[in-house]
Amino acid sequence: MATYLSSFLVVLVLIIDPTTATLLNGIQLPLVNALSLSGRLVCNININTSTSVVQGIAGVTVYVRCNGKNTSLGQVKTGAGGFIAVIFATLDGAAFDPSNCEAFVPLPVGNCTAYPPTGTLYSVLTFLSFIQTIQQGLVAIVKLTGFNVLP
Repeated sequence: MATYLSSFLVVLVLIIDPTTATLLNGIQLPLVNALSLSGRLVCNININTSTSVVQGIAGVTVYVRCNGKNTSLGQVKTGAGGFIAVIFATLDGAAFDPSNCEAFVPLPVGNCTAYPPTGTLYSVLTFLSFIQTIQQGLVAIVKLTGFNVLP
């Protein structure tokens, strides 16, 4: 009888496990239903934000993509002061790896002078936490980590 019970438990684990997530370097990636993104786009380089008044850039479209640049999650316009705060739906519980997600802005940007004047500003997304909601399910909370110029 104990043999049958342990065989049943092994089968049960194998049936449930594939519904969780994929592995990346031995770490289990959770399946997320949404991505909550916040950040700010400014037109200053090499500034100390704790001692400087920083002017944000409003009205700029920020694009977000994941899975090695293959999946577009959407776009959002910066608000007053250059801030963004948005929730993007993912592809029906996709495995979430923040190192494969980025936000980008094509140059030129408004009246901001960047060098080089053409190219793309990009920012990797930094993972902060997960929250479970009734409406969206599991949501990954991420933030922009600052934009860099990619010619």
